[in-house]
Amino acid sequence: MTTDNERDKRIRARAYELWENDGRRHGDHERYWHEAAREIDAEAQSDLASDLQPGGMQPDGGPAGGGSIGNEGPDKAKAPPRGAGPRRGTAKKL
Repeated sequence: MTTDNERDKRIRARAYELWENDGRRHGDHERYWHEAAREIDAEAQSDLASDLQPGGMQPDGGPAGGGSIGNEGPDKAKAPPRGAGPRRGTAKKL
């Protein structure tokens, strides 16, 4: 978490960058400041979200997508029972 002073420094640097990229036009300093603040806050929010769920982990501590890593479970490893698929050569000829 950043302090207010660190946040202001980042916003100031980003607002200056936006101003320079816009041709250093006179005026609109508040527009650059607010745009920079939105970007910095969105970035901080994104960083916070990724910190809460590192490596795709769910809030309960399990891996994203459910299941266990590297193990498909006993049911998925089994072959289908005989006769479960379509039969060959049993179609009636017309």
